[in-house]
Amino acid sequence: MHKFVVTERLSKKRGEFRRGFTLLELVVVVKILGVVSAVAAPKMFDTAKDAKDNTLRQTLLSVRDVIEVYKSQHGSYPGEAGTEADFKADMAPYFQVFPCNPLKATQTKTNVYSAGTPLSFVSGSPGWLYDNVTGEFIANSNGIHAETGLRYDQL
Repeated sequence: MHKFVVTERLSKKRGEFRRGFTLLELVVVVKILGVVSAVAAPKMFDTAKDAKDNTLRQTLLSVRDVIEVYKSQHGSYPGEAGTEADFKADMAPYFQVFPCNPLKATQTKTNVYSAGTPLSFVSGSPGWLYDNVTGEFIANSNGIHAETGLRYDQL
């Protein structure tokens, strides 16, 4: 077991000892702690972005799972009429409240497409994009996911 020993120093008067740290030693320690905290703090306090990313991933998983459950029960994807109202009416038995896109605050609006082609970010469009031919459901954002490095519309 190691013990921390504070060195004793001679004071100005011969024969007297004083215990403690010099001002210079304290300044150096404070400077080192400042540098370490300046490097570590941004990583530790970027939790809001991480929370949004994780919420988005979980929401996408939930909605995509419900879309697949609907298809297995009804033989087709929800929203056959191609309207947001039809899509949400089909989803209503599975969600008390349709989830918001966490990247767009309270945006629950969904654009429904019947193209059958892969969806991608649409500028000026609402929070979600859905294709009722393929069942593809994506977040309408061209931001970059911190963990995967993928754009949000590619998750």
